[in-house]
Amino acid sequence: MPWFLLIYNLWNSTLSSSGGGGSTPASPFDAIDAADLLAATSDIPQAFRQISNLRALIAAPALQDPTPAAQPAQTVTVGASPFTYTALANGTLSVTGGATSNVSIVRQGVTVATGITSSSSGVVQSLTDEKGSGGTFGFANGVDFTAGTTTSLTLSQAYGSAARLWVAFDGVEQGADSYTLSGTTLTFNAAIPVGTTKVYVKGALAATVSASGGLVPLRRLDKVVITYSSAPTVAFLPA
Repeated sequence: MPWFLLIYNLWNSTLSSSGGGGSTPASPFDAIDAADLLAATSDIPQAFRQISNLRALIAAPALQDPTPAAQPAQTVTVGASPFTYTALANGTLSVTGGATSNVSIVRQGVTVATGITSSSSGVVQSLTDEKGSGGTFGFANGVDFTAGTTTSLTLSQAYGSAARLWVAFDGVEQGADSYTLSGTTLTFNAAIPVGTTKVYVKGALAATVSASGGLVPLRRLDKVVITYSSAPTVAFLPA
């Protein structure tokens, strides 16, 4: 028997035997015998080393990717309003301070609202048209009030102050000193005049936003458009 086959058989029988009695189940590599080695290239020791390396690789514990280190926040230099930021990776955009009127995401050509209307601690106002019980704009005579008798109307939301209301009788604007507001109750100094068919009310909703601003989750290549009157502080935190 050639010397290299003698060494191979000795090595194979040693690795495949257990510490106690008996032997371990045969592995697929035990099927490699003298015929495999003789059929290999002329460099028989090299072929033997390749088999040995392959067995060692199979027996080695599975390799795992290391846990990526946390990435630091990246400060974003804010340009002129409206400022557009393009995310080069998945992550979160932080918008704080300043006076921001709108923040939106453009994702694959579609604009997505973020719900962030201000990053300051001020008040953002958006007008709401009050509707009567019939679901149409304005309160209707004979349904929601009785002209010449009714002195108050119930609004759908609490606007906080009469200064945030616009009131009109059939399109004729009423002076801010002709009514008061308490909770959702709008009270007039006098009964709604006879002949009035509709009372229109618009209210400015107060939406106080905390000074901490907002966090905008982003996908790679999302574009964030920030409109402001006073530049906010912007930072990007990679995922």
